[in-house]
Amino acid sequence: LWSYVKLTLYKILKKGMIHMKKRLFALLLCIFYAAGLSAFAAEEKAPVLTIIHTTDVHSRVDGYAAVAALADKYRAESENVLVLDSGDTFHGLPFANLEKGKAVAEVMKEIGYDAMTAGNHDFNFGWQRLKELETLSGASVLAANVVTDEGGKVFENDYIVREFDGMKVGIFGLANDDTPSQTAPANVMGIRFEDDIETAEKVVAELDSKADFIIALTHVGSLDVGNGTSLELAEAIPEINLILDGHTHNENNGEMAGNTMVVADGRYLESIGVVKVYADKTMEFERVPVTEKSETS
Repeated sequence: LWSYVKLTLYKILKKGMIHMKKRLFALLLCIFYAAGLSAFAAEEKAPVLTIIHTTDVHSRVDGYAAVAALADKYRAESENVLVLDSGDTFHGLPFANLEKGKAVAEVMKEIGYDAMTAGNHDFNFGWQRLKELETLSGASVLAANVVTDEGGKVFENDYIVREFDGMKVGIFGLANDDTPSQTAPANVMGIRFEDDIETAEKVVAELDSKADFIIALTHVGSLDVGNGTSLELAEAIPEINLILDGHTHNENNGEMAGNTMVVADGRYLESIGVVKVYADKTMEFERVPVTEKSETS
């Protein structure tokens, strides 16, 4: 009888162990699947590129400490970071004007700005001085619509192309084509400013085969409707993925014009714009406050 009982118990335990093993195996599969999904989701959520954007600083250098801190933060997370500026950078306060923008350029060099476009006030020391400030700052001045009277290039590059995790990013710049009426004639003698939208059409056509994602750094503004705004640029050339604009001192939170995000980041480093670009070319915008807003224009 005892032998029979032992045999029966063994069979029951064996059968139970098989079911237990099956249940344990199924549970482990669920855990590994969930963990895999979490890892996949985390990988998908990580941006291909983080862009830090400033504009219309007008030599208010106090806020550059915040730009540097933000750049350090994102560079510690990934090397896929761009620091870009949309112009009206070097001219403004007396200390900067006395040295013709030198101090501002040196701060930009320390932060590691990658590129900027030329604002109308950046020509206030003369276009030749702006070329010197480009060298001092280490940031490529991109202004494809600024040419010599003979049609030659003023700045070395109309655009640059960088690659981030397999995504080729093309960045070009546009100065305000009304600049000759917004600075002293002597500052722009020997150069001319071509129509910004017509120039952009040519540059984007050239970038189309070289870049997967196109950024326009512009100093055209978004408020003067009918006079070539950044929103009109987005409507005219939908191939541009992101427009980082300046000139009119307004802020937005990454306004969509069709499939193009148009970013306006105010003035005086009162805030900084951060755009995260993902592998599917979607974007997220964040505004980072820096200083109190000024009541003066």
